[in-house]
Amino acid sequence: MDDEIDYSVQHFEDGDIFRIKSKYRLADFDYVIQSDRLSKAELERIETTDLSAINENPIDALKTHLNMHQIDGKEFLFFSSEYIGDTKATKLYRQNVNAETGVRSAYVEVTSVEGKGTLNTGRFETAMSPDGAYFAVVKVPAFYKKEQETIAVEVYDAEFNKCTKSITFLIAKRSVARFIPFT
Repeated sequence: MDDEIDYSVQHFEDGDIFRIKSKYRLADFDYVIQSDRLSKAELERIETTDLSAINENPIDALKTHLNMHQIDGKEFLFFSSEYIGDTKATKLYRQNVNAETGVRSAYVEVTSVEGKGTLNTGRFETAMSPDGAYFAVVKVPAFYKKEQETIAVEVYDAEFNKCTKSITFLIAKRSVARFIPFT
């Protein structure tokens, strides 16, 4: 379809066919996320629902979409992050979203990671087990030039009870920039 250009697209079937498409919009520093419901017989669009992050106060609340996981049928779990300048931390939030109706739960804080400033905030990666019973959160704190880099991994069950203590890994320091000679 012509309106999929530059979008990441995911399809699933639950009665009708649904197309979830997302695209990073530089002007907003966030993703535009839409759910298109298509008729199964003609593949014609029946309706489009906006699933983009909702910010109560656009100046103060800068939650940006991180990624999403399909929980069951039309139910998705969205992860968003937000840098809090006062505490210099980046917080990770989760939110249940129905792809058909656009109904979403309130944001719930999952964890946080140390930040340094608006351009060095730390970041997260998330993953879901194939059976949906567990979620892993990889926490990458802000980079400090003279300190060894670390990452931490936390594992949660489907109700977001922490299953493990945070496991921290040190990343090998590079004293010399990587250089690959041109031959």
